Amino acid sequence: MKLINFFKNINKIAVIFLICTLICGIINIFCIYQTNWDFFSYHFYNGWAFLNHRYDTDLLPAMFRTYFNPLLDGILFLAIQKLNFHPFVFLFITGAGYGLLFFCAYLLFDFVFIKKNLEKIFIITILILLTVMSPIILLSMNFGANDIFLNTIGLFAFYVFIKNLFENNSLKRNIFLMFSGLLIGNIIGLKYALITYSTGIFACIIFNYKRIEKPIKTSLLIYFSMFLGFMLTGGWWMWLLWTKFHNPMFPYFNNIFHSPYADINSVYGYEFVHLRPKNILQFIFYPLRNTLNGNVGIENCFYDIKIPLTFISCITYFVILKFKKITSETLQIVNLPVFNTIVIFTVSIYYTNLILFGNLRYILSVFALSSIIITVVCYILCKEVNNKKEGLYGFLIIILTLINFIDLESFGLFKYISIFTAIIAALLILLFYTNYDKLKNISKNFATALLIILITSSLTMKMTNSTFSNFYFKEIVTIRKAKIKDNSLVLCGTMLANSVIPEQNPNAKYIGMPVQKELVKNGFWNTKTVYKNIYFSDKTLEKYIKDLYQTNSDVYFIYAEWALGERKEDLKIYEKALAKYTNGKVKKINNCSRISYYIFDSNQIWNNIFICKIK
Repeated sequence: MKLINFFKNINKIAVIFLICTLICGIINIFCIYQTNWDFFSYHFYNGWAFLNHRYDTDLLPAMFRTYFNPLLDGILFLAIQKLNFHPFVFLFITGAGYGLLFFCAYLLFDFVFIKKNLEKIFIITILILLTVMSPIILLSMNFGANDIFLNTIGLFAFYVFIKNLFENNSLKRNIFLMFSGLLIGNIIGLKYALITYSTGIFACIIFNYKRIEKPIKTSLLIYFSMFLGFMLTGGWWMWLLWTKFHNPMFPYFNNIFHSPYADINSVYGYEFVHLRPKNILQFIFYPLRNTLNGNVGIENCFYDIKIPLTFISCITYFVILKFKKITSETLQIVNLPVFNTIVIFTVSIYYTNLILFGNLRYILSVFALSSIIITVVCYILCKEVNNKKEGLYGFLIIILTLINFIDLESFGLFKYISIFTAIIAALLILLFYTNYDKLKNISKNFATALLIILITSSLTMKMTNSTFSNFYFKEIVTIRKAKIKDNSLVLCGTMLANSVIPEQNPNAKYIGMPVQKELVKNGFWNTKTVYKNIYFSDKTLEKYIKDLYQTNSDVYFIYAEWALGERKEDLKIYEKALAKYTNGKVKKINNCSRISYYIFDSNQIWNNIFICKIK
């Protein structure tokens, strides 16, 4: 009997897997999302450089991003190269890969919710749809970034972790926990920004210290396997950076390792400082700041009501716990320790990411977890709160929390009023639609409340940079070749310019040109980051370029017009720098021609790349 049930479960999982991958693969063909900045600024070049061993030839053509772990970029570049004239096959395959995130979300939902049959099917369906209705996930569904793939592994690792954390101590349980740690270590090795997953796991272990059998041994097993996983995917790359630049995390932590090739002293990612809170008040209530007209949480503008709703759900849950004792017997749809662990993990990785990076792309799994939190708190409100005074107290706490945010700069009162109205309306609907005395398990009122949340999330979801496929394109990437002579020196003046290098003469040397700090202060309108941490200006690099300029008969300068900003005079920044590096021989950048660059036959705003002969 157990064997029959096992095969039935396998068949069900296989069907869900096929549904998720097929639907996402097909949708990805019909709906093209604008290729993001990261693809142009380093992913495309890094993949080519990794496969063609350019680390002995080129130096910093993609600025500091040149030395991010290129393993996934190599796979992406190889896929583009092999399928360049089969763009629909490429789109389907990448879309099917995105479907794995929703499949992993299903596995987690199926484990967390303990109800059976139609009730469970209904809840999981709502959860999947809530997760799909996440603008940041949809904005990340383009081949220009690896965030969905890495977060899919991270979400699966958390599923394995939470499924085995509360089991009795055994060899099988420890192997699975080590496997989850290994996966988390793998994704951290591929992208350091995912270090937040390790802090989330740590918070979960600390919170459940008394519930876990042999917690110290469990922690050591998980973090040992995490370190092993990190070394498997990142160790080889750290060794290469050490041999080339005397810094295994080049250019990060350069104030510790003192590589002569850069003067950046940043300890962690500093490029998204404008996405991070400026004070403790903003830090605590940051989930409420998301508006369509402001870049809060990601580079693109978006609005997702689930972000403030998750924050409100967590506050509501903590308020209810203050007044009522919630047990697994009363919370009949989910195991209480498991749900509490999900809340701890979600809150910890969100705020850790907010401190270090501020970019929600790094923790996309949060949107699957937030769907669980919203649903369970909705159930508790429908079932457990039976005292008007307690409910009113929690409601006032939420309103006061919202009022604290009215005076925050740069977002405007009217934008907040629209958010407040939506949130208050949702809360009022819950209060009026809920009959606390008659509800048992999944009631009609609970189902109605979930549907209202889903509809509200869908109607309020807004984002930019999406378009429908025109079905006329014949190639994935099309780049015009420039006439660059063998053994030439090509100076890469701006971000994005390196994206044309893979199609140019491989017998040239491509060098990222450092720009002096004093020349950057009044330029580069499109970044809000601290200028001193952005651009390389090390004297060793300056001397290196001077020497190369003197020994190369043909020298070119490439730059992306959009990266300079709207002001034409920004080009003078580079002219002054070049004049300094060439001892005054280059005073004007001219003799420039455009290199056409198309993604799916579309000329996007940052494709205007120019190459200039300066010697």
